Amino acid sequence: YLTGRNGVTLVLKRGKEFEVLATNKLDDEFRASAALVGKQMLLRGSQYLYCIEEGATLNKQEVSSKAVAGPKKISSKAKAEGDKSKRELLEVIARRELPKDYPGGKGHQAFVDKWFKTAGAKGAEVGQLWEEQQRLFPDMKNRGESFIKILDYVRTKGNKAKAARPTGNANPHIKRKVQAEIRREPGKPLGKTGALSGRIQDLAGKAMSGVMVSVFDDSRRQSTSVFSQPDGSFRIEGLHESNFKIRARLLGQQDGWVENVTLGKDSIVIKMSPATGEDLEEQRPASDAFGQLSFDSPRDRLNFKMMCAYCHQIGT
Repeated sequence: YLTGRNGVTLVLKRGKEFEVLATNKLDDEFRASAALVGKQMLLRGSQYLYCIEEGATLNKQEVSSKAVAGPKKISSKAKAEGDKSKRELLEVIARRELPKDYPGGKGHQAFVDKWFKTAGAKGAEVGQLWEEQQRLFPDMKNRGESFIKILDYVRTKGNKAKAARPTGNANPHIKRKVQAEIRREPGKPLGKTGALSGRIQDLAGKAMSGVMVSVFDDSRRQSTSVFSQPDGSFRIEGLHESNFKIRARLLGQQDGWVENVTLGKDSIVIKMSPATGEDLEEQRPASDAFGQLSFDSPRDRLNFKMMCAYCHQIGT
């Protein structure tokens, strides 16, 4: 049984050849797989929870009770207005700064677990907001930070954390190309513009291509990135006068940094060295560790992947 978001469920024949036995349609939106319990199939829609059983009938009393006490269908207009309100709230939450007591990185899960132990009813509120966040913003960039901002909003009742100033599109979860906002004192000129260029090399002096070279201007909270060419060269143009930091990054290599760089330099050389030990370990994709886990059955492996993949990228 395969249920699509549009409410269409395909019944496929079990076998080596693909064959559709039946197609069923429910007037609802679905974002969860069907659950089979005995002879019953449970489907959770946006408006109703459906229980389907072959040959099942309702007596008059059950039908009457269901007609009186059953949930009222939400009109498409009311649903759209509700989504708009939820979207606006989630956009406000997304612009909040991360809480100061949030450790990030490896401390993320411990931080979440500690709070949920004493969260009580607030934990359910976080869960509801997170479910709406995933539904309305499925392409959010950083799921972990988005979850923490929702958690902090609920635990502080939305009052304590300062919201970051939005730039560009008001929706922070839409992937887009944005020109970084330039911050300066009133009346202070931007100064001249120019470029920075140089080369990326390994320890033996050999050119390295495909290295991501990023220039950071902390005074304006601006960064620009390019990739080194086959001869190892890079050039970044359109920069305003400032003191820059340059970082070179490539998987398997330690980050190379150059600081206090000013406009006009065209002979910057950044040497890259292989990453080792913990530095190399931290660069390994999550799928690498997932592939080393042992499961009792393929089904257990799939269940683990489906449960964890809601929040964590674990590869295939």
